[in-house]
Amino acid sequence: ALDVEHIGTYSFSLVGSSADPLFRTGHPVAWSELRNRRVIGLNPTSSTRLQVDAELGGVGVELPWFMEVDQFSTMLSLIRNKAYCAVLPTLFDPVKEGLVSLPLVDPAMFRDLYFVKRRDRELTMQGATLAMLLRAALDGGRNASGNDGVSGLASIIASNLSRINHAIASPPLAMPRLARHALRRCHDRRGVGACQACPGRCRGQAV
Repeated sequence: ALDVEHIGTYSFSLVGSSADPLFRTGHPVAWSELRNRRVIGLNPTSSTRLQVDAELGGVGVELPWFMEVDQFSTMLSLIRNKAYCAVLPTLFDPVKEGLVSLPLVDPAMFRDLYFVKRRDRELTMQGATLAMLLRAALDGGRNASGNDGVSGLASIIASNLSRINHAIASPPLAMPRLARHALRRCHDRRGVGACQACPGRCRGQAV
């Protein structure tokens, strides 16, 4: 059995260079307006493409893809070239990459974000730390902007990876009690948590 918790909803935006006149307007862009743009799409089997292609096809809007790439890094390099733009989930933070974005509308597309865990398993230290950081980021986003707080989560995760990985050896005081409990119990029963701080007792067994 799984515990499933809905934590937010996000959409899609058009990402490009601030040197592009289109992005200086600040206005939302209709999908149908992309037909004459050099829009980069990820591989057709990606979750973004599967949803976008299906929804646009359902309402009779022409697919906007000028070029397809397999690597996200390739997409970013082309966008920075100023001649291209891309459709990305609003989870992506364009400002951190020196880019800008505009909302995509007509039709508006949305995706839901969930926390999912097995009901019969405790979270590892990394999982509990990641959940704590994401909840704090979501709450901060809602309080600051009044929206769902989801935008920019990808950057939040990336910027906190070192904290997540370090949590095993030195869990923060604000760590949820469940996570601290998992660290203590790893001395007594293997497979409950991953502990590198006590290799002499549990030999660093990981879940």
